[in-house]
Amino acid sequence: MANTYNDLDFWATQTIRKSEIPRLPLDDFRLFNRMIGNPVHPGTLERCELLDHQIDYHSKWNKYHRVLFNKSRKIGATDGGLRNICENCYGPYIGHNVMIVAGNRQSQANTFLERFDALFHDGWTDLDGVKWKYGDLIMEKRSNKMKLYSDVSVETFPAEPTALRGPENVKCVFMSEAAHINRVNDTKIYTALHPIAANDDTMDFILESTPNGKRGFFYNLCSDSWNREEKGIKQEYNYMEYDYHCALGKLFSQDFIDSERNNPEIDFEQEYGCKFTTSGSAAFKEDDVRFKEGAIDRFDDL
Repeated sequence: MANTYNDLDFWATQTIRKSEIPRLPLDDFRLFNRMIGNPVHPGTLERCELLDHQIDYHSKWNKYHRVLFNKSRKIGATDGGLRNICENCYGPYIGHNVMIVAGNRQSQANTFLERFDALFHDGWTDLDGVKWKYGDLIMEKRSNKMKLYSDVSVETFPAEPTALRGPENVKCVFMSEAAHINRVNDTKIYTALHPIAANDDTMDFILESTPNGKRGFFYNLCSDSWNREEKGIKQEYNYMEYDYHCALGKLFSQDFIDSERNNPEIDFEQEYGCKFTTSGSAAFKEDDVRFKEGAIDRFDDL
C-alpha cells in the first residue's frame, strides 16, 4: 500500500492538511501497531506482536479488497481487522466513510466501535516524535459513530436490511461474524449490503466469520469460491482460512484445545476447525441426514 502521507498528488485534492494528522508507517503494519500499541493478550494482559495470520489478513485485505475470511474463534481476527481499518483511516479511507456491520441489534454493533475507539485511548507518538492525544485524533464520538480528524467517519450498523442502506461515499464495509445472523434466511442482508460496492472496484468489502452450518450467504459464498477455484474461474472474493493452529501456544494452550475438543457440548470442528457442520438451531447435523429416493406407497399419514 502506498504511503498516502507522502503522496503530494493526493494531498493536493484534500481539504485537510498534513499537519492535522500524524505521520504513520503505512507501509509497515507491524511497526504501525507498535506505534499505536500492540494487541493485549486476553489472558496475560501483556501487549504482544501481531501474529502471522493477522499480517496475512492485512496483506490480502489491501491487495484484493474483497475478502472472505473463514476463521477459528479466538484467534484475534476481528482485532486485526479493526487495526487494519485504523491504519487505512490515514491512507486510502481519507475523505470517505467506513461501515462496520455486526450483530442483529444496534447495541451489539456498537461494541465493535468501542473496540475500535480503544485503539486511540493511549494516544500516539508519530514518526516525527510528535505526540497525539485522543482529542487530537478523534473529532467526535457517539455510541454508533466516530469522526476522525483525518476526515474519516466510522459508523456501526446491525445486520438488518433496512439499516444497511448506509451512508454515501463508503470506502470499506467490514462485516464480522457474517455466518451468525439470527435469521432463517439471511439473503436480504447480503442483498442490501453488496450493492454498496458497485461503483468502486478498490472499495474494501470484508466478510469474516466462524462457520455456522451449511446455510446462509457466508457459506454459499465460501462454497462458490471453492468451486470457482477448482474450475479456474475468476472469483470476486479472495478466500482465507485459518483454524486454531495459527494461534496455538500464542493465544491459547494445547490443554485448552484438548479440553474443547473433548467437550460434547461444543462443535469443535466448526468452532475451531473452520468446518461447516451444523447451525446451532438445527435438530440434526446436516451430514447425518440422508435423502433416499423412492415411490410413495403410503398415504394414510398425509
